Order: sequence, then C-alpha cells, then structure tokens
Amino acid sequence: MNHSSVDQVLAEADQWAREHPWHSRLRGWRYRAQRCWVRLKREPRHRWERARRGFSRMDVWGFDHYIAGVIAAACDQLRAGHSHPNDMTAEEWETFLEGIAVELRRYADSDNFLDADAHAAGVAAMHRFADRFSDMWD
Repeated sequence: MNHSSVDQVLAEADQWAREHPWHSRLRGWRYRAQRCWVRLKREPRHRWERARRGFSRMDVWGFDHYIAGVIAAACDQLRAGHSHPNDMTAEEWETFLEGIAVELRRYADSDNFLDADAHAAGVAAMHRFADRFSDMWD
C-alpha cells in the first residue's frame, strides 16, 4: 500500500471498519478487556505506593495531571471548610477556590498537548494557587 497522506490512511481504515463491523467491535472489546486486566493487576501495587509515599510510579508518568487533580479535590474540600483568609469574605474565598478547582480539574482531565486552552488555564490556576499558598488551611 502506498499512501499519499495521513488522511488517506485514516479514510481507508474507516472504510475497512465499516465493511467489517463485527471484527472491529471484537478487536475493540478484546483491547479494552486486556487493559482492564492490566489495571486490575497493577492497581493494588499503586494503592500501596500511594498509601506509603503519597504517589505511585503510575502517578509520576503524568505528575502534572496527578497534582492538578489532587489540588482540585483539595480545593473542593477546603470550600466545605469553616475558615477563610482575613482579607476575603467567605463567599469570595469559595469563589476563588472553585475557580482553581474547575480549571485544574479541566487540566487534569485533558490532553494538554492538544488542548492549549486547558493548559493555559491550568497554569494560570496554579499561579493563583501559589500566590495564596499560605492561606490553604481549614
């Protein structure tokens, strides 16, 4: 096969999948089953590493996404707290934390190489988080 472009390769792959629907579905099912089995085997080790160190080898592969998810969850927990910094009202503090949580969760759930907006917003949220770092307590 001589392909002149990536689009042509993708078009031929889509055509093949339409002509062989059951084969494509079975191949996709088999792949998902294999990935599930791998996760089930690895998950106990990663849970043990997280309990012992606070992170696992799997988390380090995408550490920026892992940390963004952890900070987003922590900001949600702080919003339910009882305190806020002296220079902000409780409502301003909740809004501030919510903004950080939303943007960091979006960053953690995205592929930041493809979603430039989520990447920029996540980095900006981390800067806002760092500016108020000493205020992050309950």
